[in-house]
Amino acid sequence: MAALIYSVAAIVFLFAIGATGASTENTNPPPSNKVSKNNTTVSSNSTANEIATTTNVVSNTSAGNSVSNNATTNTDSNQASVNNTAGPVPTNNTSSSSGSTSSTSKNSTKKTTNTSSNTSNTSNVCRSNWSAGVYHTYRFNLINPCKTVSGTVEIVRHEADHDYHLDIKLDSQYKNLLASGNYKYQHGYLVVEIIPMDQPYVTIPHVGQHATFTGAVVDDKDHGWNEVHPAWLVNGKGKLSYTKAAARKSVVTGICGNGDSDCPTSSSSSSSGSSNTTSKSNTTSSSTGNLTIVSSSLTRNPGQYASIKVKTKPNVQGTIEVDYSSGPSHSSSLNPKTADPNGYITWTWKVGSRTTPGNWPVTITADRQTVKTTLHLK
Repeated sequence: MAALIYSVAAIVFLFAIGATGASTENTNPPPSNKVSKNNTTVSSNSTANEIATTTNVVSNTSAGNSVSNNATTNTDSNQASVNNTAGPVPTNNTSSSSGSTSSTSKNSTKKTTNTSSNTSNTSNVCRSNWSAGVYHTYRFNLINPCKTVSGTVEIVRHEADHDYHLDIKLDSQYKNLLASGNYKYQHGYLVVEIIPMDQPYVTIPHVGQHATFTGAVVDDKDHGWNEVHPAWLVNGKGKLSYTKAAARKSVVTGICGNGDSDCPTSSSSSSSGSSNTTSKSNTTSSSTGNLTIVSSSLTRNPGQYASIKVKTKPNVQGTIEVDYSSGPSHSSSLNPKTADPNGYITWTWKVGSRTTPGNWPVTITADRQTVKTTLHLK
């Protein structure tokens, strides 16, 4: 009986165990190949720890951190991670660039407006022909046809050619206009010349006065310094327009005042200017063979123009040398020249304002002939 009871109990126990196993099996979720979290794939055989690790990795990946090698992520997940760390989207950047472009466009418009305004202002102070009223423009190389400068007046003098000559100690922003000759011969000052045509319309500033000057900046080839020549506005006052008659009169005044041989009132066979400005030795023709001095203006003051005209064979080359105490003059106005079809050659040059007074030999050679004369500086 006891054996029967034990047998029944064993059967009941086994049945109970079987029922529990079936219940447990039914309560477990069906097999799955994926744990869906940001497309992260996990094997169904992964342990609970692996699943936890994968979940953490997926969580970290969505936060933009690097993905652990313990989890397998697909390309889309990696791309999402890259996008999370990429910063502002391109569309916003394009919009920002457009705004910047718009701002640049506005700035460009402002700059264009300012440039136009400056051009207009410049045209209001410039003369249509910078050299109107200036005689012997071959003396100069043009640097700037219209420039305004400012500085303090150091020297004022009225020269023989009737120009007002001023030495200006430039304000610092204009010192780049000075050449080596300005430092060597003009104490670092810029020369400003006011010609007869403009003098009635400006007020000549006095020594020590700060002033502005508008005119053409030129290289004076005879001296190697730069100057404003002519200056038609002084402190913004002056006259831009002119007549041909006024310009012509200014040129003649300069030429004749300087005593140049091409003064219209002079005869071709005598020196120009007043009779007491030249010596007989200057005007008397001398000759050697085919080379003859026709006329000359060689009794001068420092700062004035000297000239000499010779006749030789047509189309031959002539040279001239003027020897001062410092040696031969290097003025470009004394370069060799070729005689015209009638055999004439004329040299005109400006004597340096600091040239030592005295008698200086002048030697001219053409067609293998030589004549000599003297420059008298008072």
